[in-house]
Amino acid sequence: MQDFLQLPDKLIDRLPKRWRPGPGTEDRSIHLLNAVCLIIIWRTVLNVKRRIYQLTEHQTQRMYTETTSAISEFKDLKKYIKVLRQQLKEYKRNVATAKLENKELKVV
Repeated sequence: MQDFLQLPDKLIDRLPKRWRPGPGTEDRSIHLLNAVCLIIIWRTVLNVKRRIYQLTEHQTQRMYTETTSAISEFKDLKKYIKVLRQQLKEYKRNVATAKLENKELKVV
């Protein structure tokens, strides 16, 4: 029992000098209790913060399906843009040949 009561003093003696309570402080156990309470509260806050950012398996699966569908739509749109560009080139060629034929008809 005496070892248990001397435990706070032993723990405080192991602290660096700048963290130890001053010479006027007689009750070191109060400082140790405050330090332990601060550590417990700090760890609790960190655990609560981590839980806020945890995603459920359902949420991650939904996000995965959404991203894969968005990627496939993006690929389809790229293909469609490629087709439209080719059609635009063909239309420009057709217009150029039509203008050329029109000039030839005017000359004749």
